[in-house]
Amino acid sequence: MNIPDHPDIAKTMATGYPKPEREPSVVHCADCRREISRCEMVFEWDNDILCEDCCRDRINENFTVGEVAKALQIIGRYAEDFAYV
Repeated sequence: MNIPDHPDIAKTMATGYPKPEREPSVVHCADCRREISRCEMVFEWDNDILCEDCCRDRINENFTVGEVAKALQIIGRYAEDFAYV
């Protein structure tokens, strides 16, 4: 009796790769609606997926430079600390 291989085994034997569990979905930026390629970095903000440009825009809209610098542990000082008299 000849028992055929399971379809996943047949696919793996033929191509070297198993059948993906599901087709990859297309990701769109929540703000600009641009399709984001699979190799691009995305950012999740309040459950929204954002492209790099829109994430940068949201950061600029929601935080001051001082707040960003503090979060990144960048030291902010006044210019007078460096002024020569």
